[in-house]
Formats: sequence, structure tokens, C-alpha cells
Amino acid sequence: MKPPSCFALPLLLCAVKVAAEDAFTYIDNGVVKLGVDNNRGGAIGYFSASGSKSNIVNCYDMGREIQLSFYAGPNFYNPDGKCDKIFRGQKWPWNPIGAGDVKGNKGQILSKVVQKDSIHIVTKPLQWACDNVPCDCEFERNITLGGPANTGAKVEVTLHNHRSDTATYPGMSQELPAVYSNGPYYRLVTAENGDIREYNASFDNSKPFPWVPGAFTADENWAAMVNKDGYGMGVINFETTNFIGGFSGRKGSGGPSDAATGYIAPVKTLALAYNEKFSYTFYLVLGNIETIRAYARQVRP
Repeated sequence: MKPPSCFALPLLLCAVKVAAEDAFTYIDNGVVKLGVDNNRGGAIGYFSASGSKSNIVNCYDMGREIQLSFYAGPNFYNPDGKCDKIFRGQKWPWNPIGAGDVKGNKGQILSKVVQKDSIHIVTKPLQWACDNVPCDCEFERNITLGGPANTGAKVEVTLHNHRSDTATYPGMSQELPAVYSNGPYYRLVTAENGDIREYNASFDNSKPFPWVPGAFTADENWAAMVNKDGYGMGVINFETTNFIGGFSGRKGSGGPSDAATGYIAPVKTLALAYNEKFSYTFYLVLGNIETIRAYARQVRP
């Protein structure tokens, strides 16, 4: 297994650097600023305070940013031999992601409607462990800035499946979504049993799932990567208390194009049917730990 210049959705991925900052489309409500990456299928690649250039989102390679990732059978997805163990010599399942694939091909933005504080975007994703194999599906997202004190964003997601393979496959763990932070945001925090809990986030190449702590419980449905002062980015998903996370690289330094990164994903085991229209909602929040926690409490359905 290579050292972590390649990262996981959720396992270790080797990917290709692509984005430049001028490739983003931004929305800004005067409190927070969010950008979608026009070079990577509209994945969220920018999140900062309004007026700041300190982007929290890591954009080092095609497997990063804040993006959708889904899994389903077969366990070895290999149409026309275009996915023949080209990712680390492994068999890999059906796994579309928004940004692109292991060979550096990019997801396609099919439509994008931008308003002052919202973006509606539809993407044709690619199969991660393949060479330019579009998914027989689309990703739809409606991103709206706002919430308590306007410090966050609500992201409504729909996967539109229309697979030609009509077989029924068992459930797999889904990232809802995958979230990557920059090196200064290395502290992994959540709430458990009413108290704030911090994990010593790291990365262990010797483990089958290298992110440490890996799986953890977030019983208030949120977790965050924050800096030494407790400021950073939180992700909220009310459909699960099961999260995974960790940190790889040098803690405390690095920007969007550097290898060091934190990782969080709310996860849930789901079987996705060939004709599935699967929807979920997540929130991103900018602020200190108590701001993130309060946001989660106030937007709870």
C-alpha cells in the first residue's frame, strides 16, 4: 500500500490533481462562501468565511473535496474490461463518484442553475475504479446557504439510477457524503452521550481500513474537523449516527492542493436498486465546535 498521497472513498485511492481556483462557481451570503468545482463534476471544493481566502476543503486529488459516492454490486464491476483491476490491482464494485475516476477523467456537469445563495446542479458521474465509464445514473444536488446565523449550507441530494443491470445486490456502506478538510483542520470532534468527544485522528497503512479512528458514533448526528483553536467545518446527517473519519499527513499545515487531509463521512448500509431514486440531506457548517453543535440542534427535523 502506497503512502497517503492517494486517499479513500472510503478506502485508499490513487488520484490525479486537477482543479484550479478559477474553475469554481461561488455563492456567498455574507457569512459563508461555498464553491462548486466546474472541473470535477460540480463537487463542493470550496468552503470558507465570506471575505476570507482560507478554504477549508481539500482538493489535492480526484478523490477529495466534498462529494457524493455510492456503492452497489457486483463486487467486481468490469464492463467491457474497462475496470479490470486498474485501481491498485483490486476487484472493485459499482462505485460512481461525482468528481471523476482513477485515470483522471472528469465527471460531467449536465445542468447548473445559480442564484444569489443557492445552486442546483445535475452531474453525470464516472465509475471510480474504471477508465472513463460514465454511470448509468445522475447525481442531483440543491445547495442552499443559510440556517442558524447563516453559517451553513443545506445540501439536498438525489441519486437517479437507471441501470441496465436489473439484478438485486446486497446492501453496502454508503458515504453520505465524503468530506475532506485541509491539514490545519486535524482535530476530529463529535458529541457522544451528551459530551464533546475528540478522537486522535490518524492514518494506519497496516490496516485494511486505514483511517483512524475509522468508525465512531456521533449520537447528535454531526462531526467536525477543526483546527488547534477549535474552528473548522462540521457535517450533519440526521439519517445516521454512524460516522467514519481520520487524518493523514502532517497535522497543522497545508492547503487545498497539499496532501495532508482530514476525512469524515456519515455512513449507512443501503441496497441501491437498479431503478433507485434515493434522496438524502446533509448540512455543512462553518464555525467553532459549539456553533457547529448548536446548528445541528436547531436544524434537526
